[in-house]
Amino acid sequence: MIICGFPVESASPTDFSYYDFALDILLPLGEYAQIQREYFESRTGNLPKGRSWCYDLVRSTGSPEQLATLDAHLGKEEATSQLHIRSVFAEAGVDVRYSLYAEGAYARIGALIDALPELRSPSGDAVLGRAIFRALLEDLHSRTD
Repeated sequence: MIICGFPVESASPTDFSYYDFALDILLPLGEYAQIQREYFESRTGNLPKGRSWCYDLVRSTGSPEQLATLDAHLGKEEATSQLHIRSVFAEAGVDVRYSLYAEGAYARIGALIDALPELRSPSGDAVLGRAIFRALLEDLHSRTD
């Protein structure tokens, strides 16, 4: 944005910040990307050695037995520990809950993008527009692993 001529600081306290507009979209987009990465890693065999979105999901809603299994096997690289953790994730409905999260995040971020005004840099040479944010969201949402 700096290279395109968008000022870092507002000229006056009443001016809006171009960066605030971008951050309002990029922060939730980054959260979605992080949760997606952790979810996909849990599906492809790269279970985390510590906490992750999937782990926190089960911690907040899991049964005492599921929590005990997680505590006993989290951070261990043995195949049996990995299987136990995947089993707990499956029992807790992590796949369905991730799908619901992803659809909700897509809708929320899409609404933020739709509400973004087309902002021109002060020189008028660059536009902070919806298209770049929409492309990022669509690319992220279409990932399958």
